Amino acid sequence: MPHQDSTTAPRPLALLLVLALAGPALAGDPPLALRQVLKGNRTRTPQPIELASSSFEYYRPFSELPFLLWPAEGESSPVRRERAAVERWLDAVGPALGHGEFDAVFEATDTWLGREVWRYRLERSGVPLWNAAVLVYWEDDALLGLVNDLPGPVVEISRAGADPPPDAVYFPRRLERGRYALDLLRRVERRLPSGATRTTFEGPNSPGSNLTFVQLPPSTGIGADDGTLEEWPLPAGFGTFPDQIDTAASGLIWFSQPLNDQLTSFDPASATFTKHTVSAGSGPDGMIVGSGGAVWSGLIFSGHLGRYDPVLDLHQAFPAPYSGAALAIPTETSLGTIVVTDHSGHVLEWDPGSQQWLKDVLTPTPNPLIIAGVEDDSQIMWFTEFNANQLARFDLATGALTEIPVPGGGGPAFPAYSDGKVFISLWTKSELACYDIAAGSFTIYDYGGGFLEWGGPIFTAPNGDVCLGTRSEGRIVVFRHATQSFVIYETSSTFPGLKDGLTVDAQGTVWFTESGIDRLGSLKYPH
Repeated sequence: MPHQDSTTAPRPLALLLVLALAGPALAGDPPLALRQVLKGNRTRTPQPIELASSSFEYYRPFSELPFLLWPAEGESSPVRRERAAVERWLDAVGPALGHGEFDAVFEATDTWLGREVWRYRLERSGVPLWNAAVLVYWEDDALLGLVNDLPGPVVEISRAGADPPPDAVYFPRRLERGRYALDLLRRVERRLPSGATRTTFEGPNSPGSNLTFVQLPPSTGIGADDGTLEEWPLPAGFGTFPDQIDTAASGLIWFSQPLNDQLTSFDPASATFTKHTVSAGSGPDGMIVGSGGAVWSGLIFSGHLGRYDPVLDLHQAFPAPYSGAALAIPTETSLGTIVVTDHSGHVLEWDPGSQQWLKDVLTPTPNPLIIAGVEDDSQIMWFTEFNANQLARFDLATGALTEIPVPGGGGPAFPAYSDGKVFISLWTKSELACYDIAAGSFTIYDYGGGFLEWGGPIFTAPNGDVCLGTRSEGRIVVFRHATQSFVIYETSSTFPGLKDGLTVDAQGTVWFTESGIDRLGSLKYPH
């Protein structure tokens, strides 16, 4: 269940989890408990900033504004752990964080990897800025860091007047060069029979008209009559960090282990693991099992596309058509080709028959941290662009690639396709974004009232359900597409590290990797 207004003490296991996920700390890294807030933090360079005479470092993945900030090495905590003191301090540092005329107002207490987090909304004259927040992280009584969740630099604000209506909200509208205007819109809320609250936004010439926000009351639980969870630790000698995962027609479960240059298969019938070593120094990252049984992986360290034949025990590595590649996540298309991403912005298509590259397309946005793709029913692929807060549309026939902003941001992480819609996990929000392809509109589902179980891996079940793994205590969130409702299942381990690996087999069993504790898990739930 969501943890609200708690005072959970730090747990040593959280440190072990993040160490396992992120590797050894480097100079300039954020504190361990914050290193999984962002995707791709290992390739980011921290920047310095002064906040009210205290030295901080920060990352800015989404805009010119600092997003993740932490006190510089050797700095003492700049503010007391007291709500009034924190609000005064946030008001003082607000201009440097891009808050402008907005004030930070305390909203709730959450937890992240066992650390207490105070969540603040931003409002001006009582009117909130939609889907914006400041999160204040604590390590005992010391400030651990901040998340400054705003859309980007604001250059225009609609005036609310002296007495704004109670249903008013500032809604961000993206302008050129990453700037934003804030339109004053009216929230229209309607209670649905399911107990959900559906919110639409009304106002002239605003992108809010293409967005619906739905807060769904979750039901929970692993129970004898509700779901069956199983977990298997990796045997001794099998390495660490199980990452991306897929199922084979044979019934085997396969997952990658990039830190060990290894692919591993698991036989559910005998509960046995088998490891398969691939090219040294290659780092098999994203991984799929193709229709012919071959295992494809992006070799992120060596810049190749990998193909492993389990029958012949043969691994082949095909170099990218340019230097400096870091190939990440492959997808098999309905044409039998393999499309693989490079986080820097390349989308490449490989023909297994001719063993040639067919396409190498660059995204219009440079260095978007393009992550994963999924194909719809019309030979169109949809990719997530984390840094750009965008969804990319890729036409397999023509190679044309266009980009669509995801309202509210949140770092689009992984996509899934179901019934004419692209579902997108958001890495820095407890929300599931849904893009209706035909309507060209978004619905954003809040699956937890804002608690910090942010989205990670995602996959579509055979019945159309969308299954999502979350990234703090670690839960499996099932969005029942037919009833527009959520069911949330808890894993048996605290902080399991549900990072990138989740799939659903032909029988509807959810399989997932617990990267932080070196385990494989499965969930059988009623369909």
